[in-house]
Amino acid sequence: MESCYPEKSVMKQRIEKNFALLDPSGGAAAAGSFNLKRARRSAEIEAIRRALHATGRNRTHAARLLEISHRALLYKLKEYGIRD
Repeated sequence: MESCYPEKSVMKQRIEKNFALLDPSGGAAAAGSFNLKRARRSAEIEAIRRALHATGRNRTHAARLLEISHRALLYKLKEYGIRD
């Protein structure tokens, strides 16, 4: 089924092409992903992993680095399936 607004499809293709040119790593932008929830999840997982690595897997110190409560970190570890 075609869209009533074909210019939206053309515009989306142009945006995706421009993002692909800006992202040589072939990441989410190159794939045309504009999903904010997915981007946030990915950024949070990376930040949590880096904080845990920087603190020698100490969750209390990692939570302080991330400026969130220890309980919030524990919730995110469970939510994202990150194991200690």
